Amino acid sequence: MRLFRIETTTGETVFATREGDCYFRYEGGFGDGFTPTKEQVNAARILAPVPPGNTIYAIGLNYREHAREMNKPNPDHPVVTMKSPASIIATGESIELPRTLRSDSVDFEAELAVVIGKTCKNATLDNALSYVVGYTVANDVSARDWQKIYSGGQWCKGKGFDTFCPLGPVLVTADELTDPNDLRISSRLNGETFQDSSTCDLIFTVEELIVFLSGSTTLMPGTIILTGTPEGVGTARTPPRFLQAGDVVEIEIDHLGVLTNPVVEEPIKHPSIHQFYEGVKVFDQATMDSVFAEIIPCVQAIEAAEVATSSSQPLAGLTCLIKDNFDLAGFPTHASSLFLELVRPAPHVDGPLVQTIKAKGLTILGKTQMNEFAYGLDGANPHTGNCPHPFDPELISGGSSSGSAWAVAKQLVDIGFGTDTGGSIRVPSAFCGLYGLRLTPSTWATEGCVTLAPSFDTTGWMAYDLFTFVDASLALLDLAPTANSSTLRCAAIGPMSDQFFTAVSKRFPDCADQRSAQHDLFNPNVAKAFSVLQSKEAYAMHEPWIADFREHYDPAVLKRILRAEAWTEAEVTEAHAVRTSAFEALEPVFENFDIVLLPVSESPAPQHAMSEDQREELLRQTAPASLAGLPVVTIPLRGESSTSLGLQCLMPADRWQLVLPAFFQLLTSTNHD
Repeated sequence: MRLFRIETTTGETVFATREGDCYFRYEGGFGDGFTPTKEQVNAARILAPVPPGNTIYAIGLNYREHAREMNKPNPDHPVVTMKSPASIIATGESIELPRTLRSDSVDFEAELAVVIGKTCKNATLDNALSYVVGYTVANDVSARDWQKIYSGGQWCKGKGFDTFCPLGPVLVTADELTDPNDLRISSRLNGETFQDSSTCDLIFTVEELIVFLSGSTTLMPGTIILTGTPEGVGTARTPPRFLQAGDVVEIEIDHLGVLTNPVVEEPIKHPSIHQFYEGVKVFDQATMDSVFAEIIPCVQAIEAAEVATSSSQPLAGLTCLIKDNFDLAGFPTHASSLFLELVRPAPHVDGPLVQTIKAKGLTILGKTQMNEFAYGLDGANPHTGNCPHPFDPELISGGSSSGSAWAVAKQLVDIGFGTDTGGSIRVPSAFCGLYGLRLTPSTWATEGCVTLAPSFDTTGWMAYDLFTFVDASLALLDLAPTANSSTLRCAAIGPMSDQFFTAVSKRFPDCADQRSAQHDLFNPNVAKAFSVLQSKEAYAMHEPWIADFREHYDPAVLKRILRAEAWTEAEVTEAHAVRTSAFEALEPVFENFDIVLLPVSESPAPQHAMSEDQREELLRQTAPASLAGLPVVTIPLRGESSTSLGLQCLMPADRWQLVLPAFFQLLTSTNHD
């Protein structure tokens, strides 16, 4: 008898025999036996002859020639693994190549499937076949990498992915097939024969397998035994031939028919997450070490994304990385140093910024490297390797939020979070061609975060795409968008070349030219004042550590910290006065203008390394906003090559929450990307 399991046009699942184009219903099932009826039913589709949910045993290395092609000796006992009961599909249904846990080594295996029809324990060779209800065709689809490499020596994972057990099209009952050990078996891939053998080549016969599997073990009705595959599998070929989307696999066994399945890629949720994990595979280890401090396991990231999606959080679907000075529960915070874990325990709770990131639905994929303790503008770090420029290996990336900037510029993630004390978001945004936002000093930078100079430290983020940047910023800051930007007043101040001002004017045609004003803000003493006060605050934090871990510091960072020992009282007093005057000098500017524009730098990223002169020149541009504690949007001025410049857009500290949405409206309505 040839039994089909079908779904009828009324949605019912039944067993039936087929006569011509007509199906006739059978009552019963595995364990109960099958009883014919005269009821004719209309088939909507053919299902697998055994429903999902039954135990599936899979036998390995059970054909002599297959063992030989795999360079394995014939086993003394059956090699047994199992497949997930959920892996069963019917003829015509698609084999899905795993993409969530990715495999590019998916193979096919033509196999005879034995179906147990009644409870079986301690069978003998004489009665083993009496427990069999029937036989069908199977394809023991196997992900060789997960079978051999990623599963700790166990085969179950590599053989148990969804869709990895095609069965069908029909169950031929045991009374019709008296000798399962003498059947021709073959497989074809896109019409080309790959396997062509006979069950005569089985090392352990069907009877011997049933005896072995039922020894001290109960086989329940519906249990499936895949009896092994003959020679000719894809992995044994030179080069290996693994399944690809678009392939069609056919398995044929005498008297049982042909099992046909197309091959597709697994439809995946959260493709941007998978693209990240695939994307990082192409980079060499040195690059990975210099960019990433931690990468969160893919499964954990997908779980977080599922929560965000199901909760309809505003930034669900977007991905991000956070700088390695932010606390992320379950992961150490190193601040890209060698010793921080010894003096600051790994966090058990998320810091306030990370809590907000998660609450808004962003999926964190990892942590990024930085200048040690965020003390630098070049992305250099002798412990992890210098972070490269994302597009030109001859250039530097800028820092200290270098890893986040690199990953965002490579478009591996949507948002990169960083900190900015003296330019650590503004500089890498400018050098790498990103939009950046530096906020005012807040608890986001002092709680759940390794501080550098607490009164100056701010947090912020970078994005490659303007609209993503705007949407994320508004959501993270709980600001409402506005359609009104007509009243915004912009002015360019300070030293700015005519060429740079022309580029600014193209972006902001109504920008007032105030370059002749406020030059005192850009004098060397302003940058020095910032350096004095920054190093004094950094020294206060690091002094207890330097005594025990001096040799573990980046020498450049240690040198910057230890400058605090040399500053005179007069220099410190003058620095505080300059800080106050910088704030006072900007107050009248913001009485007349809402946005103040000045370069991050008029020069692109330096080659290979940043000199102290170049660093001081950058600080002359960034120090005014840093001293005054102002929020700053950085706009990239992208060139035709890999180089980019950056424009600082300073906002008033007392009303920036009102200015920022209007400024975003102006940017998006005149987008030049």
